[in-house]
Amino acid sequence: MGYEVVEDEPEYYKFEIRLCDTKIDRDFERFTLPCLRKLSKMFVGKNGFVGQDSIAKILSTVVLKGKDGEWFIKANASIKNIPENFKVIEEIKSGKKKEVSIGCSVATRTCSICGDSTGSCNHKPGEYYNGKQCFMELNDPTDVFEWAFVSTPVKEETNMDKPKPLSDWTLGEVKEHCKEQRDTPARCTGCKMQKYCDQYFGRQGDAAAPKYWDLTEPPRWTEQEVEDARAVKRLLEADSVTRAAYGNGLVAIKSDWSVSIVLSRDCFPSLRPGEIITLDEIIGGAE
Repeated sequence: MGYEVVEDEPEYYKFEIRLCDTKIDRDFERFTLPCLRKLSKMFVGKNGFVGQDSIAKILSTVVLKGKDGEWFIKANASIKNIPENFKVIEEIKSGKKKEVSIGCSVATRTCSICGDSTGSCNHKPGEYYNGKQCFMELNDPTDVFEWAFVSTPVKEETNMDKPKPLSDWTLGEVKEHCKEQRDTPARCTGCKMQKYCDQYFGRQGDAAAPKYWDLTEPPRWTEQEVEDARAVKRLLEADSVTRAAYGNGLVAIKSDWSVSIVLSRDCFPSLRPGEIITLDEIIGGAE
């Protein structure tokens, strides 16, 4: 069964997107088929975003079964064919923009191992129990929000052969580099980090290694993360975001926990597992 709205204006570019499916995702969650069918109807007419700009709309949806046996929602969407949107339209045509993330809330999350839906079981999504991987089944959707194109890190892929300036490194990246360097015969000798270790930490060689550094300082938020924080705050009316300690799931929440909305795990990469932070802190913490 499909659902649709009519777009009267002829000056729209129309395209297809795959909203979501019944596969287990990277957060170790999956939509049930009944949930998918309800979501299909709820997404008709919802706007799509590129950054903070709402420029597309879903016209119709249908639930289909893929060649891999998994069910998915195929949506037909439109974007106004005006100069401001030409770049996005070309990226859609070329396939650069095809992945989307969705925001929705569900009433029921069921553990695949024990069937608990209260959230009180001790099974951790992603871990194995008697040879079976734990994941959460999502059912009974209560609301859907605007969908958005997932940003493709084209700049990083294009410049992979160019060294990243040390000023752009996060402490986590420095620590990982240090670990790799210390596993080589040269250890700290010749390491491009060494002069900074010695200069800023007043120690020499191994004693200045990042393993001794304090990594608890606030993370450095990128411009994209600040933009995402503004969008989440405005569209979902959430106050904070938190990343699960296990499975890397990302959730937007209200301060009183009355609202809990699953987000794409690709958002806010600077947020550490188990950490919760307000959106205002992210918006005010860009460098």
